[in-house]
Amino acid sequence: MLEVERKSDEEKLIGMKELGGLKVKVTRDSYLNTSRGVVNHRDLRGSREEEFVEWIPGVISARRIEIKRGEERIKTNTYVLTFDSPTPPSEVKAGYLPVKVRPYVPTPMRCFRCHRFGHGRVKCRVKEELCVRCGEPGHRGDECKRNPRCINCKGEHPASSKSCPKYMEEQAILRYRAQNGGTFGQARAAVIVEVAKEIENIDRNSAERFKQRDTTLDNLRRSDDRGRWLQARVVSVLVLLVPYNPASMIYKDYISIITVWNSNLKIQRQALFCLAAGFLRSLK
Repeated sequence: MLEVERKSDEEKLIGMKELGGLKVKVTRDSYLNTSRGVVNHRDLRGSREEEFVEWIPGVISARRIEIKRGEERIKTNTYVLTFDSPTPPSEVKAGYLPVKVRPYVPTPMRCFRCHRFGHGRVKCRVKEELCVRCGEPGHRGDECKRNPRCINCKGEHPASSKSCPKYMEEQAILRYRAQNGGTFGQARAAVIVEVAKEIENIDRNSAERFKQRDTTLDNLRRSDDRGRWLQARVVSVLVLLVPYNPASMIYKDYISIITVWNSNLKIQRQALFCLAAGFLRSLK
C-alpha cells in the first residue's frame, strides 16, 4: 500500500500499467480514501438521495436517515453522504443552499455472540454464544439472574452498557478517525496518546493546586491573627446568645475558625469557654 499527498501523484500511480518489467494494476483503497458526513436542513426534506450525487461534486453516495415510531418508518431531513476523500468537507452546496457538514461517527460494532468490539456475529470465532449480562455461556441475557459483569472491562454492568469504558474508548477512536481520517489502528494510537497527555495534565494541575493550597495556609498561619481574633470574639457573643446546638451554623463556623487558625491559643481558649457556656445555658 502506498500513500501520496498530491492528487497528481495518485493519478500517475493509477495510470501505471507496468513496474520493473511486470504488469501491475493500481486501484484506490475504498476504505481509506472515502469518508462520511452528516447534513441536516429543513429544506432538504423533499430531496431524493440520487440528487446529492448529481448536485454535489465529490459525493459518491447518499443515505437518508429514517426513524421508527411503532410500525411506521418516518423519513427525516438528515442524510449521510459518502465523499471520495479521506475526510469530509466542512460545508457543501446543495444546489443554491449552503449546508454545514459534520463528521459521521458510527456506533461501535459489538458482536452479539461474544460481545467483543470490532466484528459482527458472522465473523465471530466463538462457538458458543455468551450472556450479555454476565459473560458466561449456556443462557441468554434476558434469562440471567447473576450479577452483571462486563466481558470487556470486567465492570459491574452488562456488555451492552454505553457507560462501559471500553465502549467509550471505541467511540472515541471512531470519532477521531471520522474527523482526521486514517486507519483504525492509527486512530487508536492517536487516542491513546491524547488520553495519556490528558492524564499527565490532570496530575500536573492537581499537584499545582495542592502546592498553592499549602502555601496559602502557611502564609495565613504566619500572618497577624488580629483579624481572626476579632472574628472569633464576634462569633463568641453570638454563641452565648443562642441555645447549645452543635449542628447550628454558628457553632460550625466557630469550629472552622479554630480548626484553620489553631496556632492562636487565645482563640482555642475562647472557643472552649463559649461552647461550655452555651452548653450550661441550655441546661437551665
